[in-house]
Amino acid sequence: MASVDAASQSGVSGYEAVFDEDPERKYVCPVCLTVMKDAVQTSCGHRFCETCIRKVANRSGMCKCPVDNTWFDTEFELFPDVAIRREILSLKVKCEQHHKDCSWTGELRDLESHMTLPVKGTFKPNARWKHQLLDCRKFPVVCSLCGKSRINREDISCHLNEKSGDCPRVIIPCPYQKYGCQFAGRREVMASHEKEAAHLHLTCME
Repeated sequence: MASVDAASQSGVSGYEAVFDEDPERKYVCPVCLTVMKDAVQTSCGHRFCETCIRKVANRSGMCKCPVDNTWFDTEFELFPDVAIRREILSLKVKCEQHHKDCSWTGELRDLESHMTLPVKGTFKPNARWKHQLLDCRKFPVVCSLCGKSRINREDISCHLNEKSGDCPRVIIPCPYQKYGCQFAGRREVMASHEKEAAHLHLTCME
């Protein structure tokens, strides 16, 4: 079992979680040394927490990569790593109160929803309570990204689905990606991106 406690380390921007297994090195931010939150990739191919790498940049937005010292522009050469973000949110974690008889385990994306559920002291949950908290597919949960509540546990994956979901804060690629557009951003800003980049999209298609 691997514990990653961001609260115990000064300046850490990664996830606070107790992971079932030691996370692979590719998921660990080279700056804060914890599992990356809002992972981004530089033009030189290295990944960091978005907050960590932006702290390293100077006021003009230029940044020297902490791994290989390559200079890059954070405005044009720093991109959301959608695939790695999805993999990280799928990592298995334990409840932060696992040492107090909470037996919950699940994906990182569901941890925040679990931790917001009311728990009375350190009592040992009965079978019905454990079923509702851990197993019931109809149990209402909260989206950890947008905060929408009362979503059935069985529907949360659909809500977060990159292609068919409705969570406004899920990172999705531009619909014109197949034509060469490299933009990726939250679903809620995609409409404005398509409007602003209409000329670029037409050029790509041509």
